[in-house]
Amino acid sequence: MGKIYLNRPSIASNLEALLNLEKCKQGMFEYLKHYSGGKLVDLSNKIGASDIILSDVSRLFEVDYSNLWDKETGNKQIDYLISDYKFIHLTNEILMTHYNKKKDALVGWKEKISFIMCSYESLENKYPSAKILFDFLLAIFEDKEILPDQFARYVYSMDENKDLLSNYLSNEQNVFYDIYGPYLDGISLEEVHNLRKGELNNIFKKRRTDSNQIVKQLADSYKKDQLKNQIITLWKDKTSSKNPKDWSYIHKTPIILLVDNKEFDEAKKAFDVLNRQVAIDKELKDTMEFLNKTSLFEKINSKEEINTAFSKLLQGYDQFLNLDKVRDKLSLLTIEPFDWYGNPTVSAEIERMAQAEYDAGGSDKIVKKIENMTSEEAKKYLIDMVRNNIKLGAEIINKEE
Repeated sequence: MGKIYLNRPSIASNLEALLNLEKCKQGMFEYLKHYSGGKLVDLSNKIGASDIILSDVSRLFEVDYSNLWDKETGNKQIDYLISDYKFIHLTNEILMTHYNKKKDALVGWKEKISFIMCSYESLENKYPSAKILFDFLLAIFEDKEILPDQFARYVYSMDENKDLLSNYLSNEQNVFYDIYGPYLDGISLEEVHNLRKGELNNIFKKRRTDSNQIVKQLADSYKKDQLKNQIITLWKDKTSSKNPKDWSYIHKTPIILLVDNKEFDEAKKAFDVLNRQVAIDKELKDTMEFLNKTSLFEKINSKEEINTAFSKLLQGYDQFLNLDKVRDKLSLLTIEPFDWYGNPTVSAEIERMAQAEYDAGGSDKIVKKIENMTSEEAKKYLIDMVRNNIKLGAEIINKEE
């Protein structure tokens, strides 16, 4: 070197002009254009990183003792950067994004994976050739440390299976329906999007059995909600009311009075389910079964049928009482119309109203009717009354001679 300098003294100034930052950048870029077929430069253009490629390469050599690396070690670092750029490029292709930094691509994948509808284990079972790819996605999602050599193998698998992954993401609901079909009985493919709820988020990291359980619970809940909505819709269409309590309030008549005796117990249970917000699956199924077979809807919109039913509440005093006046009077109580039937306060109020009407001239009508009877008619009437009225019979027995 000294001899060269003695023969060519200008070499020092030439080296100074050559070994500056700008010339180093140019030299490195020329090297990258030819290294490994120019893969890194080509990828940088594809991902929009041509303006940062040299700074990315520079960071590779910022570690301690990098000045001691041989050419093979330096090239290995460039290979790692090629894998990073390839990962960014594949991410942009698959997710249709425009990242140019590895950290941003990783964040993009984490967000996408959180909404994937199937567990990694279920996907590995369906696509065994892509197991390494799904392991890669799981490692990304769980923020696991991935060493450069392993990252390169992962990226290679992603490249091999990019079409499979793209097709899965584009037809995810179909794959979901295929994988979890045994738990989706009664749910159509078109309804699968309704299962995209919070419980399904992050299912990708679950084991296959755990994901099966999550999907089953979601499907059962959805079917239960669907059944409940069907019941509510059926009730509204048939009755023009929200529920039995609402119908009773509108018509000032306890709805249970319209129910046939043979349906009484079923109706009470069904009305209870319809009136509350929460019900178990069996209750909903029993309620739907009742609504589909009951004769209630044949008379529920008939004013005549409603009045006939309401008269049952009057304990036989309907001859003395005006139905609408009784309704208005009972409406002043703090008891909802749905609960009037069988309520002792309501019974007492009806008896008080009947007694008032009876004392205000109602008894005179009865006395007059009796007076117009012959003795034989009166005697026969009294005997018939005693046979059919235990209270009257007891009064006669207990009456003092």
